[in-house]
Amino acid sequence: MLEGLRKPTELIVIVVTLLAYGCPVQAIVKAFGLDERTVASWRDRAGAQCQRVQEAVVQSGKLSLTHVQADEIRVKTRAGVMWMGLALLIESRLWIAGVVQQSRDRSLADRLLGQVRACAHSVSQVLVCVDGWAAYPKAIVRAFRERVKTTAGKGRCCLQVWPRLLIGQVIKKQRKRRTVEVKRTLSTRERNQPCKPVCTTQQGERKSTRPSLNASMGVRQAPSDTHCPKRWKHR
Repeated sequence: MLEGLRKPTELIVIVVTLLAYGCPVQAIVKAFGLDERTVASWRDRAGAQCQRVQEAVVQSGKLSLTHVQADEIRVKTRAGVMWMGLALLIESRLWIAGVVQQSRDRSLADRLLGQVRACAHSVSQVLVCVDGWAAYPKAIVRAFRERVKTTAGKGRCCLQVWPRLLIGQVIKKQRKRRTVEVKRTLSTRERNQPCKPVCTTQQGERKSTRPSLNASMGVRQAPSDTHCPKRWKHR
């Protein structure tokens, strides 16, 4: 990254750190007296270097995947709306995959889960937790498959899903932009069979579950105005 750059290394590190934490390019230009094209070039160099490190270290098939969480977010930019898919290894809080593209379709899920699969060391029991997007379950199955030779002689290898692959989904039902129902499912996939649900839990409207949630956590609910007449007597 630092090859051919004439500026001090300390300055480059400071500028890249500020960019990573969301500092605007115009503010860096004003503070350090740099050209905007120079800052943009350093940003692109740092991004390319981070991608090479991610592919060489993280996505080199040396991690033991046990619990992975994947999600996508909608990002507004000058060029328009972009979709960013991210995957996190829960045990170490390590970001193991990231994808950016303009559309939220099957290719986004396939690319994201393909990067997650590239991090796995070997076939093992893994739990992948996602939201209610319908493209996730099939993308997870397509990513976590192995070529297995089942017959002797010439012929194509069969694609078999990992035997201990678990898919957890949280499906939210909204009404007038408010979450009224939450459904949690845990499913597995047998050989050459569709996803089979293991367990399902369902939560009703938020109003009915809030008092029970507070009671289970030992949180006292704040009193309302009608419960404190003395408080409002002198106002």
